[in-house]
Amino acid sequence: MLRGVVGLVVFGGFLAPLWAAEDLSKLLNQQRFVRTDGKEWTLPGLANGSPMVVLVLKSSDCPVCLRQVQSLVDRQLEFVRLGVQVGIVAHSDTATLAAFKKRQQIPFPILHESRPGLLKALGYWRSAGLLIPGYFVLDACGRIAFTSFGRRMGSLEDELILKALEDIREHASECLPAS
Repeated sequence: MLRGVVGLVVFGGFLAPLWAAEDLSKLLNQQRFVRTDGKEWTLPGLANGSPMVVLVLKSSDCPVCLRQVQSLVDRQLEFVRLGVQVGIVAHSDTATLAAFKKRQQIPFPILHESRPGLLKALGYWRSAGLLIPGYFVLDACGRIAFTSFGRRMGSLEDELILKALEDIREHASECLPAS
């Protein structure tokens, strides 16, 4: 279970705790992203109280990223059934991302991070200024429940994301306001 740990780093199959939720909650709720239609959103605002799987896209021509995008598109119906939102975050400009969205027929939002903030805090930026592809998952409270970095790990990565979503579902009542 992921309670008490808001992130997991996956390197070569090893999992390690990342940080406490309080460290990122303010940034997560303040960081603004621009959708390909020009509208600004925060990730919790876009998730609208639902869990959200977010793919960090290195670039629209990265072969690993293209496989990760296709995996999300292939699983879209499963995510809908689970009540999970899906999104992609990238640093490319919105025009490039809009063309990519249309070309790949991506049914979910692609967001542009104009200033490195959240992705930098999460560790997705290399020192050379390049994004590392990967995923993170927000729970229904808007907290980070899972992260992974680097190359697509195939079924293991898919299983870890589904496990994070399962844990989120089991603890959904923790996000309800006190009555």
